[in-house]
Amino acid sequence: MAIVGRLPITGYREVWPTAGAFVFGAEYAATGQFTALGTARGVAGMAFLVVLFFVVTRELRGGERAGIDEEMNLLLASPREIVVAKLLMHTGTAVRFVGTVLAAGSISFALGAGSPVVALGLLAGSALLIVSAVAVAFPVAVGTQYSFKRFESVRKRRRLLGGTLTLGFATMFVMARRAVLTFSSFPLGWYADLGFILVTDAVSLTHSFVVVAILPLALAFNLTVVSRIGELSWLTEPGGDGLGTETRSSDGIEPKAVEMVVSQATAAGITTTWRRVYRNPNVLMYSLMFIPILGVAILPVLNTAPSVGLSMVAITGAAIVGLGPTLNPIGNEGAFIQVPLMTPQGCRHLLAGLICAVALPGVLLVSLATVIAGILLDVSVSVVAGSVTIGVILVIVSSVSSAAVGILFPQYEGTSIVRNRGMQAPQTEAVMIYLLAIFGLGLPTVYGLQMVPYISTATGISQPLTTLSVLVVTALAAAIVSVGSWRYGLGKLQALEID
Repeated sequence: MAIVGRLPITGYREVWPTAGAFVFGAEYAATGQFTALGTARGVAGMAFLVVLFFVVTRELRGGERAGIDEEMNLLLASPREIVVAKLLMHTGTAVRFVGTVLAAGSISFALGAGSPVVALGLLAGSALLIVSAVAVAFPVAVGTQYSFKRFESVRKRRRLLGGTLTLGFATMFVMARRAVLTFSSFPLGWYADLGFILVTDAVSLTHSFVVVAILPLALAFNLTVVSRIGELSWLTEPGGDGLGTETRSSDGIEPKAVEMVVSQATAAGITTTWRRVYRNPNVLMYSLMFIPILGVAILPVLNTAPSVGLSMVAITGAAIVGLGPTLNPIGNEGAFIQVPLMTPQGCRHLLAGLICAVALPGVLLVSLATVIAGILLDVSVSVVAGSVTIGVILVIVSSVSSAAVGILFPQYEGTSIVRNRGMQAPQTEAVMIYLLAIFGLGLPTVYGLQMVPYISTATGISQPLTTLSVLVVTALAAAIVSVGSWRYGLGKLQALEID
């Protein structure tokens, strides 16, 4: 309690279930009043969605091999038995992660309230929430899996769906306090009414009855409809004809358009990278996750100092660009890294194609985002131009430096010849070191731009010329980092030995 008492309780207890639950429990014991039902509903709604997200993504992640596995399982068990086994498997995983947090929060509230009996209702409500969330999520996962195999138009957009879900999930956690307030009015949070039925009369018996009734209905649906849909999905090959053929459509990525800008060898490397990212967009996971994380950090700056915030938009955009395929070049190539090693200038073309594949769209996206932000913030044209220039410089630096860091910290896990068509997520160490490097280069520039009026006054040099000098210094530093990263990465590639 002493530790909690030193923390800013407002805004803290709404987010962190364990410490916040203890504080709410202590308040309940002291006053006899329970005022946290809305917060509890919000936390319950978030917990339900977390279970839903993990069950759906985990089931879909194994979709490519599920057909073979489940077809073999059907020889030993019925579809209904397979559904039951999968429900138990997902429930165990949800209990391990989400259930631990909910149980800790329930026990903490009971300890704070000084009534262990209260924990019984909270633990029962938490258990019902997890089991019901799994029972609701599994039909969504199986139905989505079947639609990917049955309908080509849906299958083509599966990456857009996955990216949207990942971005939404990350945003929910970054903006946890606002999410709790939002979900407090959603039916997903009604499990809190059941959990606190022994605590306060403010709970709704109707809400409690509804969440209790969801579980048997969802289980019955799983054992009847979902088992049949699952059987069709597991025995159906992509394309929907069930005969083992797959209709492959072109991804529309051709090297001819890129060859107008770069050499033929580099263009081949660019389009190959784009195709592999298209096949496995999970490599963009860190990029998607850091958009809301860094975005929340920038929002207060945009409100208080728009010009500083605009520079931060450019820096953040450049940092996000490098959180993609360039952070694991060697691991992404897998066994086929031997090909460029055995080809004259192969390492140079591989590295150049990878960097350009990230830098070309990155420059366009960061410039566009910076210009739009500048228009919305109503800042001067010179500030927008300076921010765009910073963004373009740092995009180039981020592309080259992330490749160097990725070569230094390769991720080989999951790499094989068979799965080499996609890409692998980078190591966490590579992500952290890269972000430190890119922000270490960009933040001094922001500070320098804000000091332009004072530098101009002290030196007698006009402000436009002072601003230009800051940008020139940034460009020189970026050139040094880029050249050093390029030479290091190329040297490491050329020094690799073929086993």
